[in-house]
Amino acid sequence: MHKIINISLTLFFFFSSFFSFGNNQAEATPEDKNEIQRKVEYFFLEAIKAKEARKLDVAYDLMRYCYELDSLNAPVMFELSVLYNMTGARQESLHALQKAVALNETNYWYQMALADQAEKMRLYELAIDTYDKMIRNFPDKPELNYNLASLYAQSGDTESAIEALDRLEEIIGVNETISLQKFRLYQFAGEDEKGYQEIEHLIRKYPYELKYVVLLGDLYLEADKPAEAYEYYQKALSIEPDNAFLAVSLANYYQAIGDSEAAKQQMSIVFTNPKIEIEEKIVYLGHYLQQSIKDSTDIPQAEALFVQLLEDNPLEADLHTMYGSLLISQGKLEEAKKEFEIVQTLTPDDKEIWMQLISLEGRENNYQGMIDVSNKALQQIPDTPEFYFYQGVAWYQLEEYENALNSFKTGVSVIPPENNMMLSDFYGQIGDINFKLNRKEEAFDAYEKAIEKNENNIGVLNNYAYYLSLENRDLDKAEKMSEVTVRLDPNNSTYLDTYAWIFFMKGNYTLAKFYLRKAMSHGGEENSEILEHYGDALYKDGEPEDALKYWERALEQGSDSETLKNKIETKTYIEP
Repeated sequence: MHKIINISLTLFFFFSSFFSFGNNQAEATPEDKNEIQRKVEYFFLEAIKAKEARKLDVAYDLMRYCYELDSLNAPVMFELSVLYNMTGARQESLHALQKAVALNETNYWYQMALADQAEKMRLYELAIDTYDKMIRNFPDKPELNYNLASLYAQSGDTESAIEALDRLEEIIGVNETISLQKFRLYQFAGEDEKGYQEIEHLIRKYPYELKYVVLLGDLYLEADKPAEAYEYYQKALSIEPDNAFLAVSLANYYQAIGDSEAAKQQMSIVFTNPKIEIEEKIVYLGHYLQQSIKDSTDIPQAEALFVQLLEDNPLEADLHTMYGSLLISQGKLEEAKKEFEIVQTLTPDDKEIWMQLISLEGRENNYQGMIDVSNKALQQIPDTPEFYFYQGVAWYQLEEYENALNSFKTGVSVIPPENNMMLSDFYGQIGDINFKLNRKEEAFDAYEKAIEKNENNIGVLNNYAYYLSLENRDLDKAEKMSEVTVRLDPNNSTYLDTYAWIFFMKGNYTLAKFYLRKAMSHGGEENSEILEHYGDALYKDGEPEDALKYWERALEQGSDSETLKNKIETKTYIEP
């Protein structure tokens, strides 16, 4: 049985025989026609069952047989288009849809599918033409004008898009969605005043609907027209002075003109309003907080609002989370930690909160704290590899290498096998620790596993290549790996240094110097190891006096290498 992916082999027959079978059926006897119809119905249903079972090759063969029995069957053509689409044969799907529509011009869904397919393929002219016909054929579907307007907008024809929306508006009346869409289109076309007039139409249509008055004020504020915005906010105040939406908009207005105290007063109105649910208040506070962080002078007001809300809602986890984030932005890490600890007790299975607590310990270099929090987190959410990762990092920083190794190995055992990126990172850490413990073969074996999972793990490639160069083994392999890191991150001084050192070990001092100079031009001037390596390359290339200068500079940068000190004393290169 041929497969659906080999569909191109049948295309010639598909199109050349399109009318032939239908004509044959037309010439058949009534008995033959009934038999053909019975077969089509049977195999059509079997094809649908196969499609639903994702047996696409079977479904295609059965549907093709239906087509051969009756080439003028619109449902068969439509289902063939679906099968083509499911296998990525978009052009063939489009042709089949066009045939289905031609065979049944009154079927709304066939035409909708054709318009949608044409739009996805960016065949805007075909999609627009299809919608134009549908608007004429289905006058009871005025919303088609909205789809047509969207297509015109995508194709860059703003004027026609607005005309389509005007037609829709004539049928269903002034509508918020239509008015906003027309506003954005006018704005895109640089006709802002016409856009504002559209919102004015809304206000005239619904004079007591406060949200439209506030909306126009917000749009003016968004366009940096605070005076016009204030005018509409005043109109809104005359309609409903204690409206929460209006208070939020006024707070944004006062922030925009630099009146922080007035902004705070408006937000207080929101937060003390018992009619507003806490979830809404948190949303409003989030918007206000974003604006406050932009202008650091408003942060004290934001803090006061948090305190006010927290007093009334002490068990609201989202509120504590937002407040903790604000405290972090101010560098108040201990206070932030307390907020996240409250959240942790309220939502003990929230992984992100545990990660935030671990991160806070790490920012203070409290590695034992990272370990303790990771252990607590694993008690609540077992088998979470991220917790093992940070636990391993913390043990490593404490120079407890065996414990670090155990953390990463345990982490590997709980990582889903399909998560290659994470597995690669864990194996990379295992390789680094093993090399640190002088278990070089185990280290290189772990690096191989890391690269097998992610061949572009740039950190692993660099470390593996560098350690091979230190061992003076597999230098060609090391060069290839290092070349990948330099290609992916050409301005990284560490990767450039590794690349250069491999050339040094291979005796190519000219290239070694070239890449070391490049490393120094990207921050390596302050790196004692890079400076020392450059001195080594200079010495090997017959420039001992310049080599000494760079060795001395490396010492000035804080190197504590005894080998470096011996090089300076003897003015001679010494093997590491």
